[in-house]
Amino acid sequence: MHPIGIGRVVLGATALESLEEVVGAGAGRRVALVADATPMLRGPDDLKEEVAARLADSDTRTIILGGDTGYVVADPVTVTSVAQRVPPDATLVSVGSGTITDIAKAAAREAGAERHVAVQTAASVNGYSDDLSVLLLRGAKRTVQSRWPDALLIDIPTLSSAPRLMTAAGFGDACATFTASADWYLASVLGVEMAYSETLVALARGYGERLLTLASGIGAAEPAPEALEQLAWILTLSGLAMGAAGRTAPGSGTEHAISHLFDMAALSERRPPSLHGIQVGLGSVLSSIVWVRFTDRITRGDFDFTVPPDPAATGRQVESAFGRLDPTGAVVEECQAAYDRKLTHWERMRDRLGDAVVRWGEHAERLSALLVGPDALVDALTSAGLPLGPLDRHAVRWALANCHLMRDRVGVVDAAALLGTWTEDEIDAVLDEAQTLGCRLE
Repeated sequence: MHPIGIGRVVLGATALESLEEVVGAGAGRRVALVADATPMLRGPDDLKEEVAARLADSDTRTIILGGDTGYVVADPVTVTSVAQRVPPDATLVSVGSGTITDIAKAAAREAGAERHVAVQTAASVNGYSDDLSVLLLRGAKRTVQSRWPDALLIDIPTLSSAPRLMTAAGFGDACATFTASADWYLASVLGVEMAYSETLVALARGYGERLLTLASGIGAAEPAPEALEQLAWILTLSGLAMGAAGRTAPGSGTEHAISHLFDMAALSERRPPSLHGIQVGLGSVLSSIVWVRFTDRITRGDFDFTVPPDPAATGRQVESAFGRLDPTGAVVEECQAAYDRKLTHWERMRDRLGDAVVRWGEHAERLSALLVGPDALVDALTSAGLPLGPLDRHAVRWALANCHLMRDRVGVVDAAALLGTWTEDEIDAVLDEAQTLGCRLE
């Protein structure tokens, strides 16, 4: 496990009041304040004005991203533009949700900033408390090494003032642990992911059942502060687990790959993507259905191990999936390179899965402790106020069918492909079941 580099987490009703002390604000302190133009409140007050006022005695340089729209893309160009404006001896203070924090973590590393204090503005994602950033590289979503924030401030009045949909999205992102941890375990069974850790799974997944009980409090007209605080803490623990793992695997699996494809499609169509956690919530339902069907196939012996894929055929498959996203071909090249790395393990994965099938009862018992059924997920997500549609069925089908082609991580869809069961009919059956459960795919 990697050492956890975050030094302090302040969570509670008065967390923002500790900003000056955490930053060390005062005469002589250089501060780079990074935010976007999106209006944010803390109760009736303007959050960013309050943060600026608390830093007024410092030498503060304000960096606003995204212009008037507030829409910001986390990519290397944006990271470098921020890093170039952050003095090395400055404390970088980021005020924003997941995208701003990802940019700030990466910029703090690139600039060699003295410290980074992250002010979390919504309980929307689990990426505030790790040293990883999700950036857009050559048109594909990729997780890269960035830097731990030195301190994280989670102010409940600020989180309560965030749009309700962002809080619901945070609940959706937290629900990823119900499928991601199973994907991580499966990858270890297949001999690809050797860093699987029961300790870190327990850290990310340990409050899973408690999370489900928070749904109604999160989905209330005014989210219950107690539920909001517990959601924020669960998300923080998930982020710590990912940072300690040195990878997002404890909280990101097939469901996140599906969400990444939604993001990539939105970028190619020059439109803002949906909230990350909303997409992940839907992806968790789809992934859970795939898991149920996958384990049922093994139990019934209804499969036939497929032959190793032909490189030319997989190239055509990746081109067909992603060629429309970018006329330059960069996205196809990026995804093909990642998928090729995964294919080098194909024979080993197939042999290891064959061995696992023989003693599937042992693995099924461990997986059952990690997974949550799709019906329970739909009930919880709906109760938390997360919309599961209406969505274009064709777009969802594209993301589900091709999610395993966009990166070198291994999940349940890869295992279904090893068994020769990831067919057009199987994909449609997953979508049909999602619709039956309450996902509105039109």
